[in-house]
Amino acid sequence: MKNCIILIYLILSCGCKDNQSNINYNPSVLQEHDILVPNSKISVGLNLTVPKSSLEKMQDSLLALPINSFSYLQISHLLTFIKEKDQELRGKHDQILQKHDWVEANRQVDFGVNDTLCRNVFDKIVEVVGFPDNKRFGFIADTTVFLLLAHAPTVYRIKYINEWEVAVKANSSNAGFFADIKDRTLIATKSWQLYATQYSQKDSLLLPIKDLQNLNNRRASMGLPPMDIKKIKQTNF
Repeated sequence: MKNCIILIYLILSCGCKDNQSNINYNPSVLQEHDILVPNSKISVGLNLTVPKSSLEKMQDSLLALPINSFSYLQISHLLTFIKEKDQELRGKHDQILQKHDWVEANRQVDFGVNDTLCRNVFDKIVEVVGFPDNKRFGFIADTTVFLLLAHAPTVYRIKYINEWEVAVKANSSNAGFFADIKDRTLIATKSWQLYATQYSQKDSLLLPIKDLQNLNNRRASMGLPPMDIKKIKQTNF
């Protein structure tokens, strides 16, 4: 009963009154066409707004739910929640930067609580359905994964980077987003980047690139445009 109440509340919080939303996730019966809930006008990936603080108050109960307590639609709502929660304070941070410097903006805005909550919910999603891809959940999966990992510690990126690469190779996740985060992860670990997406903040030069002669082949595999290798200027770490 407790689980049902929480799940119903999640759906109502997202503004969804679809009576099909209580379909349990069962990997043995759900097929690719189940991306859309039967007879529903709401498609997975729809940008729905979750009221502030609705999940913070239920985090412990949410994360304790068994994996068969979620439907595809509910997971899509959770992905939307993560995306919106990730951006919530960053919008405020950007506003402060218009009048103050980074030190003052960082003093006024602490991303820690929001980001930790988002990562905890994402971990639960992966436990339920594996790494979320756009074939099942639409573009919201691509956007959420990118924002979450872009703002996560390097150790958290490393946790999921291989699973994400598998999804990219299966053409079920945004390759350009992956290339950016892969390069960020490599640079953060003092390794040479693969796709030439990361620049030095000091001099705006590209950070070290591995095997420059084959750069454009790798970029093409990620759907990125070619670069003029002869004009590339690199800097050190």
